[in-house]
Amino acid sequence: APEVRSKDAQRRLAEAASRLRAHRPEQALALFRQQLGALQQRLAARCAQQVEGRVQRFTKMRELLRVLGPQATLSRGYSLTRTPQGELVTSTGQAQSGMKLITRVRDGEIRSEVE
Repeated sequence: APEVRSKDAQRRLAEAASRLRAHRPEQALALFRQQLGALQQRLAARCAQQVEGRVQRFTKMRELLRVLGPQATLSRGYSLTRTPQGELVTSTGQAQSGMKLITRVRDGEIRSEVE
C-alpha cells in the first residue's frame, strides 16, 4: 500500500509539473511585466498632460484676473470707494452726511468725510 501511494503521489506530481510547463508561468510573468511597463508609461504621459493643461488654464486665469481685476481698473483712472466696514459705495444714496469713506486709487487711499 505505501508503494501504491508513493507511485500515485509521483504520478500526480508529474501531472502537475506537466501542467505547469504547459502554462509557462515565466512567459505569463514576462507578458504581465511588459503590460505593466506600458501602463506605467501611459499613466506618466497622462499625468504630464493633465499638469500641462492645468498650468495653461492657471496662466490664462491669472492673465484674465490681471486685466479685469480692481488694480487694472484703478490704473485706468477709476476709483473704488468703501465704507470703513468695507462695503462698496455704488450710489450717492449710500453716502450720508458725516459718513467717513475710504477711496482707493491707483497709488493709495484717500480718506474723506461726506458733507
